Amino acid sequence: MDQIDITVVVNEHIAVSSIVDEAAFSVVVNGDPVQVNTLESLALLVENAEAQEIIQSVINVGIKGDKGDVGDTGPQGPQGPQGEGLHIDATGAAIDKSSYDTELENFSFLDTENDLLYFKASDTSGDWSDPVAFVQGPVGPEGPEGPAGADYTGPEIYAQPTEPVGAAEGAIWIQTSS
Repeated sequence: MDQIDITVVVNEHIAVSSIVDEAAFSVVVNGDPVQVNTLESLALLVENAEAQEIIQSVINVGIKGDKGDVGDTGPQGPQGPQGEGLHIDATGAAIDKSSYDTELENFSFLDTENDLLYFKASDTSGDWSDPVAFVQGPVGPEGPEGPAGADYTGPEIYAQPTEPVGAAEGAIWIQTSS
């Protein structure tokens, strides 16, 4: 296959020159590659371009090269502003959701039977989002024992079905059913 030396003059200061195979190649126009199959189509593209400055380079499209190495991870971006907390406007059984069909956009309904959260997608009646699983995590570990309370100095209090035997004078008895 013949090789051709192509020079594209961008302006009086810039000329892009490349040796390409007489085969399909791409020209980058406004940041987008445009497939060019012949030198005539390249010339037509250059002639029809609003300004020659849009042609940035000529790329030989030959055999695809090996994939390059993965680049380094970029720096951590800045933290965004504090978002709003989750607010659930109504809860109930799945069948209850339709009672809120006329609510405004962003109204939320938690289906407590199926643990699914819905949001009104618009002000249009019945226009609900797809459900989002509303999953409660497992119970956390028991916390440490708290400090001892102050010593109680009041009367003794009993809550039982029968009057306490041997209770101190002034004791309070709350009778419960047996």
